[in-house]
Amino acid sequence: MTAQSPYSVIDIDAFEALRRSSVRELLDRCQDVDGRPPLSDHALSAATHRTLTARAFAVLDQSLNPAAYAQATPTAEPAPTWALNIAIDPLSRTDRARILDSACRAAIEWVRRRDAASVQWWCHEATATDRATAERHGLQPTRQLLEMQMHLGYASTRPSLPTRQFITGVDESALLEVNNLAFEHHPDQSNWTHASLEARFASDWFDPTGLLVHVDDCGTMLGFCWTKVHRSPSSPIGEIYVLAVRPTHHGRGLGRSLAEAGMQSLRDRGIERAMLFVDAPNTSARELYERLGFAITSTTTAFSASR
Repeated sequence: MTAQSPYSVIDIDAFEALRRSSVRELLDRCQDVDGRPPLSDHALSAATHRTLTARAFAVLDQSLNPAAYAQATPTAEPAPTWALNIAIDPLSRTDRARILDSACRAAIEWVRRRDAASVQWWCHEATATDRATAERHGLQPTRQLLEMQMHLGYASTRPSLPTRQFITGVDESALLEVNNLAFEHHPDQSNWTHASLEARFASDWFDPTGLLVHVDDCGTMLGFCWTKVHRSPSSPIGEIYVLAVRPTHHGRGLGRSLAEAGMQSLRDRGIERAMLFVDAPNTSARELYERLGFAITSTTTAFSASR
């Protein structure tokens, strides 16, 4: 941190940090103002359930009130990459540059002391200030994640593809197999384990009615559509959280049909808007979602640096 900075940084286990009222209030203010969660699902799950060794950093102002919360979360154990999320209190954003500088420096130094291979800062709608901060800390843009949204409408058009609700205690291994085959080379979605599922099942947002699977006549799972609902006092929004098809059955329209089943599931729960995330280079997925009625609403950039 530069000598002129009025901010100090403390680091703490993320599990403990999220139990501090000051941190929870900061994250709630961010969600209320921004209309989206300030932490990724992976980061929140890791911190809430201690599934990974996530580390948190609070940037404190001169009155020792938190101006920002930052969290470094490994993508796996041992961690080849640490994902960095930074949430700046809306009340402190007029000093965004100095707060970001303090948070980035503290988090990156801590990660590198653990000899991690790479740091990846995820920044929503990156500004010139964000890009300058990233460059100052040796981070370059390496990945873009698109958020897409659509209005679900009120018409109930039942999908033709038969699906059923996920059965706990029965379907876990099959779902993991489909997921890990479908996302074999994906940086976030690959190599899920039973612990990965258990952490998500324990989340406040999990609703078993939102996890739909499609099986063939022999009982083999061919794909699934997992939806979630982001609750807010003003306007809840549904998300197509994971859409996966067994690779041997690509090109048969299962992805579109599963997505339609997921969208209908959200309608049935009274949800009027839907969202999803897709990697910018994944043109086939993006075109599928555009045909369904989704449109790009925002971009999140990953700034990365190898050790």
